[in-house]
Amino acid sequence: MSINDYDWQKIDTFDEKVEWQKSLAREVYSICIPFTVHFGEKHEKETDELDLTTYNYQDDIVQISYKYKLYDDGRELSSTEINLVPLHTRVFSVIYVWGQNRYIIDCFRVGSWLNHMESLRLRLEPIKKAEEEKRKQEEARRFGRLE
Repeated sequence: MSINDYDWQKIDTFDEKVEWQKSLAREVYSICIPFTVHFGEKHEKETDELDLTTYNYQDDIVQISYKYKLYDDGRELSSTEINLVPLHTRVFSVIYVWGQNRYIIDCFRVGSWLNHMESLRLRLEPIKKAEEEKRKQEEARRFGRLE
């Protein structure tokens, strides 16, 4: 799906109770993770309580941070935050609670930066297609018909 599939320019104030607006936030979140993993810098930290992996990406427009936390008790949390570089302003912040399939939207300030996020999503398309093709080939190698 694309950010352009949503009429986000009509949003004055984000309302989590409006399902399509919430879906837009999830779409932005879903772009951040693979993008920062592929193009960002990875940092890992282990403590007695949790394993924390952080990916950071920055260009002239946005700074994206994706954090994945795995706690000793099995809980998993991931969060992403987007800041506008020129304005030093946070425009997006979401926490995802694994196992509960729950998104906690802390900040979502709609603006033209969403166009930039769509361009980042388009940069991911060929990577996702190549990964899918590789997965299909591996699956065919393991489960395909042998004549």
